[in-house]
Amino acid sequence: MTNDIVPERAAAPATGEWVMVWNDEFDAPEIDRAKWNHVVAGDGFGNNELQYYTDFPENSFIKDGCLVIQALQRAYKGQHYTSAKLFSQGKGDWTYGRFEVRAKLPFGQGL
Repeated sequence: MTNDIVPERAAAPATGEWVMVWNDEFDAPEIDRAKWNHVVAGDGFGNNELQYYTDFPENSFIKDGCLVIQALQRAYKGQHYTSAKLFSQGKGDWTYGRFEVRAKLPFGQGL
């Protein structure tokens, strides 16, 4: 007999299948503000980041069913770049569950 601690798990439905409770397929023409918040700030966030996060449509937009977050080299409010940072806090929050993300990330230092 062991005294292993078993982490708490989300209860599966009686059928044994997962039930989707929140998703975004990015099939609308614009970012769904009911699901996503933009960070609008540029204080480096403890990482000495050189971008100012905006809600500008050229920094974050929907294209071909994908959310595009695009950094642009341009001076803005004391930073050298603009970009976007989105989060769903307060729009859909869970402690446990199954999370799936399909993402393509750029290559390069600081990206």
